[in-house]
Amino acid sequence: MTQKKKAGQSGIEQNQELRTLRFELRLSPAEHSTLVTQALLAEENSLAQYARNKLVYGGMAVTQHIRQERDTSKAMIAELARIGNNVNQIAKALNSDEEVSTAMLEELCKVESRLTAMDQHYQSIMRAQVQS
Repeated sequence: MTQKKKAGQSGIEQNQELRTLRFELRLSPAEHSTLVTQALLAEENSLAQYARNKLVYGGMAVTQHIRQERDTSKAMIAELARIGNNVNQIAKALNSDEEVSTAMLEELCKVESRLTAMDQHYQSIMRAQVQS
């Protein structure tokens, strides 16, 4: 096994080995079109990645795991955007010399608890990844 000497695309299976071998396959235009369509439907980043995943890994478990991580990341980013919006609204109110209301303080407490919960969730995901 030759470790990669510099960073590069690792593909869906998180490959750490330098790929030095080449595998060629001849396809008809219809077969190629079908393969491209299937790769797009599977939401793969490239045709090579899709073909490798199908041929080497059977195309199931690895893809599902990565999709779950991607969905979790998207959800966390959306939640952070909502929190950021709330913080911006509170900062704007505070900077406009408005009196600090109880509602603003309550909202800041909610933001703090949501951030704490997200941090704990993220830390548990990272621990699970390290253990696997």
